[in-house]
Amino acid sequence: MKEWQQILDLWSRVEELGETAVLATVVKTQGSSYRLPGARLLLTTRGERVGSVSGGCLEDDLVKKGWWLTERGPVIRRYDTTPDGEIAAEYGLGCNGIIHVLLERLTPGESNVLELIREVRTVRKPAAFACVVSPKDRAGECLAIDSNGRVQSGPTSTVATNEELIGAMRSALQARTSHHLVLDSGEEVFIETLAPPVRVLVFGAGDDAKPVTAL
Repeated sequence: MKEWQQILDLWSRVEELGETAVLATVVKTQGSSYRLPGARLLLTTRGERVGSVSGGCLEDDLVKKGWWLTERGPVIRRYDTTPDGEIAAEYGLGCNGIIHVLLERLTPGESNVLELIREVRTVRKPAAFACVVSPKDRAGECLAIDSNGRVQSGPTSTVATNEELIGAMRSALQARTSHHLVLDSGEEVFIETLAPPVRVLVFGAGDDAKPVTAL
């Protein structure tokens, strides 16, 4: 949860400066991986970065290539870290899996998942978010619904009115789960439930309580 707040704080500074940023999101994993789908990394034009999508090996590649990869819009970057994969030796990764990372540019004033996460944390009500993983030319198309299951935002696309997807998102929101789904129309989507941070009350004023409150 601290990582989320750090990402939001950096995005707020980017907004104030009127600059853009690149958001990297793990949207699919096959096999083992350090981070699960939903993990995010925010990159700024000033070279700042917050968050992570791996154990630290993929981030440098994303810093180098994130901006030119997103010149024409959102894109899925696939990292094959299996023993026979193309990058296992190059990056020296310890996990034998395939990681799919969605890269997209964020512009102040435009709707994006960070604005949704900020709202979830402010009003303390969950929401569901879905983005298209494949086909490639549809990658990054998204849809969101609020805690009451009402469609909150989404692009002008087939997924914005896809009742199958909306129903799956409402079910995921109720169950507080995240998962992948292949729609009857053929799109593969990642459905993510976004929940506010859990509040913990610590009773006690002794030295043993201080490190707990710092977590």
